[in-house]
Amino acid sequence: MFITLLNILFCLNDLHSANVQLSQPHNSERCRQGQQKQSMDAGTQNRPSKTLINRKTLLAMIPLSDRAIYNMEKRGDFPRRIVLTSRNVAWDLAEVEDWIESRIESEDPAHRPGFTAAS
Repeated sequence: MFITLLNILFCLNDLHSANVQLSQPHNSERCRQGQQKQSMDAGTQNRPSKTLINRKTLLAMIPLSDRAIYNMEKRGDFPRRIVLTSRNVAWDLAEVEDWIESRIESEDPAHRPGFTAAS
């Protein structure tokens, strides 16, 4: 939104400096770039924003070890990490919160590899 306001100000400044009446169409390069930017922004405004959390925040929310979370990811039982750089990963906060809610609502006992259910 701030960029849009700046583009409008630049267009108005161009109009004023060129002594062009507002009734005439104005197509300066800066105004056209602003219009293109606005059309690109319009497509991204409908997309919900994602909040990413780092490993430290995740471990503060979920009292499990790094290895336990990694194993659950591999099995598909936990939201997948998003690789940001070669040394940094993050998780989508909404997906993690949904996982927590599903664990709260679930009546199934936790899966323990190597153990069978007693009959």
